Amino acid sequence: MSRPKQKWTSEEEAALKAGVGKYGEGSWKRIREDPEFGPVLVNRTNVDLKDKWRNMKPNNYVSSSRRKGRTSCIPVIDDPLITCPEPCRSSLDKRRAPTYKAMIYQSLSSIDDPNGTDVNTMANFLESKYFLPYKFKRSLAATVRRLVHTGKLEKVNNRYKLKGLSSDAETSQEEDVGNVDNENEAPRESLQDAARVAAFQVAVAETKEYRVIKACEDKQKFAELLEASTAMLSFAVDLHEQCEKHGPITLPPKVPFA
Repeated sequence: MSRPKQKWTSEEEAALKAGVGKYGEGSWKRIREDPEFGPVLVNRTNVDLKDKWRNMKPNNYVSSSRRKGRTSCIPVIDDPLITCPEPCRSSLDKRRAPTYKAMIYQSLSSIDDPNGTDVNTMANFLESKYFLPYKFKRSLAATVRRLVHTGKLEKVNNRYKLKGLSSDAETSQEEDVGNVDNENEAPRESLQDAARVAAFQVAVAETKEYRVIKACEDKQKFAELLEASTAMLSFAVDLHEQCEKHGPITLPPKVPFA
């Protein structure tokens, strides 16, 4: 018949904490044999020390993972072009950046220089309006060159204009019509680009979500296996100690079911 469990005293808890600090977690036998901690923990077994320490130690992974569930494993996606949380904003006027093509159309339409606009001017204009990634100017210049190659922009002396607009020959009425056409074209193309980007990001998010959920489930299983293995190891160590003290121990056979 097993002896009744005794309530842990503050001296025993202090000795256990100091022993773990000296020998490390799992060295229950060394803690009990220590001349300083052994006399205090004389009525405790290795299993008692392990169970008590599991309840005492902070940030227990198994219990916290069961309480928090899957939400604790959700990663933070840090992409300046996709999201920009409120705390990182230095100005309420700045917003998330659209696609590069939409930003180029917006800068050319807003600056409205009859001689065209260079890449540096466009970059300075966009930096004042949006949160942009580091070295975004390189991607901006590459997009401008691609739009020139496809015939959507016109390059004159390293300056760029919307295709079809001339600086000297058109009347004010033609300028107004051209501006309206380009304003309509830019949002239409930017919406198509935004839809493609959104669909791609949704697919990426779903893939990441599946991987995160799978990783959380695997961690949960590993934690349970680790806990069971640790308990079995502690039982084996305790049984070995009893065999050393009292000799071989015969375990009772399993009782067959009737």
